[in-house]
Amino acid sequence: MALGELELKPDEFWILTNGELMAMIRGFVVRRDLRSADHRNLFTLMLNLNRGKNTAAKKPSDVWALDIDYEETMSMEEKQKLFSKIANNG
Repeated sequence: MALGELELKPDEFWILTNGELMAMIRGFVVRRDLRSADHRNLFTLMLNLNRGKNTAAKKPSDVWALDIDYEETMSMEEKQKLFSKIANNG
């Protein structure tokens, strides 16, 4: 992923911290999902325009689930505890 989608050169990749790399990957995923959301919205619109009279309209997230549809379920405190536990065991 780093050398492909993120277009990093090997020397750029090796000087990144793990946090920086993960932030770049998350940014890539969000940008990809936002582009996909445009297609999903158009598809959902066409689907809803052609639905039957007694058929409920679909929401875009019902038609095509994307990572950006999910909310964070873990608080910052919970994340810090988890990271501390991983750091102490690893």
